[in-house]
Amino acid sequence: MDYETGALICGKKYRVERLIGEGAFAQVYLVTHLNLNIQRAVKVLHRQMPGVGSNEVSHYRERFRMEAQLGARIASQYLIKVYDFEEEDGVLYLVMEYAEGGNLYERLHPSAGVNTALPVQECLQVALDTAKGLAELHKLDIVHRDLSPKNILFDEHSRAKIADLGLAQMPGGPSMRSVLSHPGPHPGAPAYMSPEQETSEVYLTSASDIYGLGCILFEMLSGRLYKGQRPGMRVKELREDVPGWLDELVARMLAKNPEERPWDGEEVAKAIETKLNEEEKNRLEAEKLEKERQEAIEREKKEQEEAQRQKLELEQKQAQLKKWFEEAKRIVKQEPLHALELIKRIESEEPNYPNLKKLNEQANQLLRKMERQEAQQKKEAEERAKEDEARRQLENSLAEWFAEAQSLIQNDPEKSLTLIQQIKKYSFQYPGLKELEDEIRSVIKSKQDEIEKARR
Repeated sequence: MDYETGALICGKKYRVERLIGEGAFAQVYLVTHLNLNIQRAVKVLHRQMPGVGSNEVSHYRERFRMEAQLGARIASQYLIKVYDFEEEDGVLYLVMEYAEGGNLYERLHPSAGVNTALPVQECLQVALDTAKGLAELHKLDIVHRDLSPKNILFDEHSRAKIADLGLAQMPGGPSMRSVLSHPGPHPGAPAYMSPEQETSEVYLTSASDIYGLGCILFEMLSGRLYKGQRPGMRVKELREDVPGWLDELVARMLAKNPEERPWDGEEVAKAIETKLNEEEKNRLEAEKLEKERQEAIEREKKEQEEAQRQKLELEQKQAQLKKWFEEAKRIVKQEPLHALELIKRIESEEPNYPNLKKLNEQANQLLRKMERQEAQQKKEAEERAKEDEARRQLENSLAEWFAEAQSLIQNDPEKSLTLIQQIKKYSFQYPGLKELEDEIRSVIKSKQDEIEKARR
């Protein structure tokens, strides 16, 4: 019986989204939990199986129940988790974690008829996750017995998880076997069975699962089934980039004698983790060395750039100092003070600049000489100013005396003549002086003549 999209199952708690897997006796659907709005996977085993007897149906149903019990009992991030198990109208429902990353078989066979090898690091991570999942089973003396690429699923983070515990061998008790579907003493996938699982009815040890994981690891690394190869074939013969330690580990896992294999999943996980940690340590050390090398290169580059910058600055500085020096030499005779300012700039940058001391002495000598000349010129200017002031005052006095002499010609010609004599002490060439003096003397003579005339 098939379920259509939208059908409600398991007490109408889950809505069917689509069919995601199908086997001879069971179907797997992607469903949504209606109350939690979470996606799950539901494996459905129907009560009736066409062509299968009632005893075999009972075996399958018992196997189904055991898978549910084991999945619910063991909590591990490396095993597909079981959330619920129900029976409704004779139909068994196993509600499991949905692994949205698909399975390993799909990675190894991206298209029909195509086998592909995976990157070494991806192989190691898948093998490590799977070994950790097996370790959880082996701690409880449970042997999976059906390990294959189709039973290794991936979550959204690409973490590998072991699925399908229906064929697991329980500790110290009977295991689920189906004579109909697996005619050998032990059930499982023939391509991944250990020699003892194929040929004997003995109670299997955890080393049997290690052989199966070795087959899967060989296939991931080479893209080929191990059981199709020459006995004793080493994976490194098929792929050169496989590390020597990994080639040796795969060979040990595929040893015909179980006692020569790693004992359980924990031993394999530790072996891989140890090497991965060593590789990580080596990688980090290599990164550290590379970082130090790059830092050294960067330091050398910066030192070279700094040296170049300093050289350029020195050249620019020398060019500037030379410019100041040449300018100071050019103007030292005309502008010694400005030349001294330039010399001080040069001294602040390079006190021992060639010929700077000599130029400084020359500038100071010229400055002192110029200062003396300026002082002399100032003194002479002051004296000229005094002379000019005295001359101006004299000219004013002469003008006043001349005007007064003119005004007194008739009333007091004697005083006018005295003023004329005073003017002549300072300037015989005073304009109009001779004419005024003649006029005054004429007036005096006229007055004297009048007096003589009056006496007679």
